[in-house]
Amino acid sequence: MIVALSLFLMPSKPPQFIFGCGRTVKVDKDHIRVPCLLEWEIVSRKMAWNVVILLGGGFALAEACKESGLSEWLGQQFLILKDFSPEVMALLISAVVAIFTEITSNTSTSSIFLPILAALSTSLGVNPLFLMIAAAIACSFAFMLPVATPPNAIAFAYGHVTVWDMVKTGFILNIVCILVSNLCLNTLGVWIYDVKTYPDWAIDPANITAT
Repeated sequence: MIVALSLFLMPSKPPQFIFGCGRTVKVDKDHIRVPCLLEWEIVSRKMAWNVVILLGGGFALAEACKESGLSEWLGQQFLILKDFSPEVMALLISAVVAIFTEITSNTSTSSIFLPILAALSTSLGVNPLFLMIAAAIACSFAFMLPVATPPNAIAFAYGHVTVWDMVKTGFILNIVCILVSNLCLNTLGVWIYDVKTYPDWAIDPANITAT
């Protein structure tokens, strides 16, 4: 931000004194004003304001979900998964988080679901990493909507793709990514991190937050 603001102060030509944006130079006996590297007229004309508003709306929606209690309510609904096997739970949680992250930022989604999944895993005797890794990776599966993530909004702002185009393509990507991530979790995750063994540090629920 400091670099961007400094462009409004730096002259486009070598200044004669330290604050040279307002100096004049003599060109063919005419005095002209030396413009700065960036001026508000250019910003107001070329700035993708629709992208800024779109992203701001996404952040506002994420905060509304948190303040209204919707995120907490969604987290409590995971309790119905306690009768499923851990593998099925991880798959369903990945799908729910991938859908939720389409309308909220990745950071907000992870901050909402990870603490709930940590407590849920401990109560069910499942390694917290098994469910939390599945959810954390799924937070990045934001492919379907422009509001999901800034790169989506930037691509949408050029007008070459429609929302429906993004939904169709993003849905396929979501399905593939969910399946691949869960496959890796149940293979590489078991071999490298031993995510199916309940760890000693998870016996005390207070240690989950500390970790």
